[in-house]
Amino acid sequence: MARNPAMKKATKAAKRKIVVAAKRKIEVAANSLGGRIRQAARQPILECLISAGLFKNGMGTITLVRGVSPEQQHIAIFMLDTFCLGVKDTHFRTADREKAEFILEAQNAADAGGRAAPEEARKLLRDAAAWAEGNGFTQPREFTELERLFGDVVPAETDYVSRMGLDGKVLYIPGPSESSSEIRRRTRFVRERFGEAAIGSMFEVSDLDNPDLDSPDLDESGPFDGGYEIEGELVAGDDESLGIG
Repeated sequence: MARNPAMKKATKAAKRKIVVAAKRKIEVAANSLGGRIRQAARQPILECLISAGLFKNGMGTITLVRGVSPEQQHIAIFMLDTFCLGVKDTHFRTADREKAEFILEAQNAADAGGRAAPEEARKLLRDAAAWAEGNGFTQPREFTELERLFGDVVPAETDYVSRMGLDGKVLYIPGPSESSSEIRRRTRFVRERFGEAAIGSMFEVSDLDNPDLDSPDLDESGPFDGGYEIEGELVAGDDESLGIG
């Protein structure tokens, strides 16, 4: 017995709707951050950079660039705070050659770095995150997803946890990218858990770099006693241990 034409038409429409919904779901997944990173992780590594003096300054970046060619590059930037917060922030974008060159040149001008082995960079990221989490600092929610851009790169066996902190101790230095509420919350947490000596400021650090400035507001018995310099040359051993070439 022949099916009702209207019912047959409705069944086809329902099937078509299911197919369209499935395709849309696949497209959305492919265009999501996770989808884009999974696709980019299959492409060759074009650059892997680590800030010079990362452990001395306490701040720096790891930059990973992948792409089939320089004409389209997938750039991941991990902002590190090796004195306190671990992975402080992450950024990801896809850019053409001109835009990618502009991004990397601007970053290098603000925070000079050198080429590093991807295996070392991945291990450093994981150690920084683990050390900070062990001290009670939550890592950015995008970090785990963006770290997958390293793909099948096997982390090195280097121990970077032992190099975290200032002389092995937590030192929280608020940065310009943090909101006032974040600074208040983190300052309160650090003070309660690690004591007043674990809190610094960019004002104090920059002052110590200026030999002509004698600020009466600086506490010479604080965490920067001994003339700690926030700027300077690469710490002895940084280039070798990180594989910077």
